Amino acid sequence: MNFSGIHAVSEKLRPYFKDKKNVLLVILFGSFDTPDETPLSDIDIAVLLEDKIALMDELKLSADLSIILKRDDVDLVLLRNAPVNIAHKALSTGRTIYKGDHLKV
Repeated sequence: MNFSGIHAVSEKLRPYFKDKKNVLLVILFGSFDTPDETPLSDIDIAVLLEDKIALMDELKLSADLSIILKRDDVDLVLLRNAPVNIAHKALSTGRTIYKGDHLKV
């Protein structure tokens, strides 16, 4: 990878998500850019969408993230569909890298 760290990932992905009106929140979680990171660590990205999307749109989103980050080990998690333990991990330990302007907290 020709960049490193959460800041670099955030800078790469922010313009992409800014154009996606359905995206409410994007969280980077897991071992990437933590002391637990290893050479085998993937990039776990949790996305909260306002509405459900079709499977083809989910696959395109995942492919787009891999292309933007120039990595094939991006693990996309849609929070509305995620198992409770994965959603909890993302929300409790993850780092927010994008918040839609229309998100009301």
